[in-house]
Amino acid sequence: MNNQLIVYANNFNYEYVIYFAPFTAPELCTVNITDLGTNDIQCDFVYSVITPNNQSALPCFVYNCIDILYRNVIGRIDFVNNGTVCAYEHMNSVVSGNYSTQDNFVIIIDTNGTGVYAFADDFITYYDFGTWKMNVWPNTLPISPRAVDLTTNYGVLTGYCQTTPLQAFECAIVIHVNGNLSSPSYTTSFSIGGSLNFSWADPRSTHFIATARAYSTVTSWQLLFQHFLIVC
Repeated sequence: MNNQLIVYANNFNYEYVIYFAPFTAPELCTVNITDLGTNDIQCDFVYSVITPNNQSALPCFVYNCIDILYRNVIGRIDFVNNGTVCAYEHMNSVVSGNYSTQDNFVIIIDTNGTGVYAFADDFITYYDFGTWKMNVWPNTLPISPRAVDLTTNYGVLTGYCQTTPLQAFECAIVIHVNGNLSSPSYTTSFSIGGSLNFSWADPRSTHFIATARAYSTVTSWQLLFQHFLIVC
């Protein structure tokens, strides 16, 4: 949400639900998740929707999804001021390259509102709102992403870092971003497990998982066996 709209994706009903300001008596709009957009791309499952901060232009939101052909997609929906509450323009693009469906796929709009970054296990993209061109790079960062936040040139990407073939831990890395000129790089990484608390029944309460890409817990005997192999 921002100062102009609240939006969420309802994957069960295949619709985006939008509430426009003023929120004391909001106007409601729905847009079909399966709307084809400019490039005839039909989403099947939406990962997330985000909005620019303190938006002053016409309301809009950005989403990332998997389409019916199992491709990774990023799109933007702009609401136009033509007297009709739900009139909109819809731009979208498929992430190029032979990338499989990504389980971990997060997006964030840059601080200038001129484009959106996407971080996935296998790739990183920058989708430029001025040219509607998408730059795609292989993800060489040492992290499986779960969340991201940005300032003008720097940001923090959090997720899981793989330390051994059988063990990964909660971590964050400081990244440097440069729009469509180059893939984001990182300067440092650090553990964040001590700042996270989970209930005893949550499998993440051990603060370790087997693989960074999936929530597969590591048991105490697995850790002991792994330690034995390293010592020996």
